[in-house]
Amino acid sequence: MDLNTVIHNSKNKENYRIENKTFEYSEIKDKAQFGEINECVTFYDCIFKNKLIFENIDKNNLTIIFTKCTFKSIVEFSNCNFKEIVFYGIQEFQDIKMSGQYGSIRFTKDSLDNNPPKLKGNITINSKKLHQVFFAGFDLDGKISLCSNINNSFGVNFDSLSVKELDVINCSFCPKSDFREMQIKENANFYNCKFKRVYFDESYFESGSNFQFHNCSFKSE
Repeated sequence: MDLNTVIHNSKNKENYRIENKTFEYSEIKDKAQFGEINECVTFYDCIFKNKLIFENIDKNNLTIIFTKCTFKSIVEFSNCNFKEIVFYGIQEFQDIKMSGQYGSIRFTKDSLDNNPPKLKGNITINSKKLHQVFFAGFDLDGKISLCSNINNSFGVNFDSLSVKELDVINCSFCPKSDFREMQIKENANFYNCKFKRVYFDESYFESGSNFQFHNCSFKSE
């Protein structure tokens, strides 16, 4: 199934929900493919067998939600502008790469799943403008890389997240950003970041892991 065709043929002008579909070809490089959809596109329990690519899409009023989806290859949002991107209860992925501008990016486990799958892959967010990044409740055998514009302050919440490696580069965090109950298995590095009252409550660093701040600044307010 071709994702372009499915979305383009939607007659819903606000919200569009796609359920239980398997996509062979998934590449969107023109915002016109979204037609009149102007609020939300939700993928529920879908399988993406090859690369999923959104490229140069400027739809800052649009939210895209992936719920219980499986990604067999790379997911890439390249130079896009969306209101919000949500990954909820992901079943499998390889690499997720995001660049551009986003109001919010969220990765969370399924709140009804008491035994969520252990995920293996890398998440790379390189955004010149962000408002909020949220990771919660899952175990990732891989690396999270977060890079932004030092002049763009945004909020971050890492809540009950276990991750192998974490790199944070050129990020300026809003007050009360939160790395609560985060578990680092190997390495965590913060490069050229600005912190204002950031919490690391009950975070855990495994024996032999490395946690360092490089050329960072800290202010109480």
